[in-house]
Amino acid sequence: MKFLDHYLNVVTYLPLRGNSYIPLPEELRNSKKGLINPKNEDNKCLLWCHVRHLNPVKAHPERITTNHWKLSKKLDYSDISFPVQIKDVSKIENQNSININIFGYEDKRLYPIRISNEKYGHHMELLHITEGDRKNDVKSHYVYIKDFNRLIFNFSNYKDTKHFCMRCLHCFSSKNLLERHGPDCFALNGTQAIDLPAPGSKIYFKNHHRMQAVPFVIYADFEALTEKVYSCQPSEEKSYTTRYQSHLPCGYGYKVVCHADQSYFKPVEIYSGDDAVEKFIEKIFEEVKNCQKVMKKHFNKPLIMTEENERDFQNSTRCHICGEEYSDKDNFVIYKGEKIKIKNHPVRDHCHITGRYRGSAHNCCNLQLRLDPEKLKIPVIFHNLKGSDSHFFYLKNW
Repeated sequence: MKFLDHYLNVVTYLPLRGNSYIPLPEELRNSKKGLINPKNEDNKCLLWCHVRHLNPVKAHPERITTNHWKLSKKLDYSDISFPVQIKDVSKIENQNSININIFGYEDKRLYPIRISNEKYGHHMELLHITEGDRKNDVKSHYVYIKDFNRLIFNFSNYKDTKHFCMRCLHCFSSKNLLERHGPDCFALNGTQAIDLPAPGSKIYFKNHHRMQAVPFVIYADFEALTEKVYSCQPSEEKSYTTRYQSHLPCGYGYKVVCHADQSYFKPVEIYSGDDAVEKFIEKIFEEVKNCQKVMKKHFNKPLIMTEENERDFQNSTRCHICGEEYSDKDNFVIYKGEKIKIKNHPVRDHCHITGRYRGSAHNCCNLQLRLDPEKLKIPVIFHNLKGSDSHFFYLKNW
């Protein structure tokens, strides 16, 4: 439409929903994919997927029979309009105590559309497929995923049994690894799972080696220029994001800080010019090597004990690192079922950077706080790395 010298573009929004039967894409028609495509003539394909999920059969599982109608009456789809829209799936979950995950398929790629918050112990996976285009009234359809791991099996070159995460589609070689990955994936891609300790149980801190502060930290930041992006007209057949500008790294700044001794601070390093990301990586590797040299040469100060420090050590009854009281049992450990005697007597723990006495400690606890220049990882803390700065590294083929 044209109003004077201005144009108004009107776009029709079609929410995702499931209609009547449409055939699967050719590459998904293999029975080994673990898909059941209900041949419904109405708009209740999600309902028929639900029925088939609860009542599996071997012969012609795609057919809708009279028995299906009887079984569907046992499900609670009250106040649900057909075809079902994605926004109504939460209501179906609550009314039927089931988790429903929905995936899309486009250009031979599977991607998550909706991942349930996993409130219930029972779950069902669905595939949402489409046919046609917006000009000719697009049709969409829900397909029951009988076995998600079989469907996505060929997405990874790993040959043995595969276990896929439904949130990030990452492949794992065992179910145990997948379960261990779950909490981290929830934290990054979904709602954080809260795992409370059992009533009456106690939590103890055991990673005493993490009490040792890293001697060096590097603080860094990138600067970028915005460049306008000229792109072609987006397709009306699918949702899209319009890019109108890109960020090009033009420089960086960083500073090396030593937490225990300011004499090892380095002045701020600033660079502006071409290949900022590559030059930053090169400089950071150089700084790491310099930090390792400093640690080897200077961070081995001998213990400095005052009379007050010595009295503290002689009067100490517990380790200042683990907090446990000293006893004879500290000199024994169980190794491969055998009781082995070790030298775990109290020692004078001190800072190897400054030489200052820190407290009385078990010999084993003290050894956990050693500084190993070859193994120590030096943190590089960015401003806005979670945002745009991280993209500068993703775009490179390191």
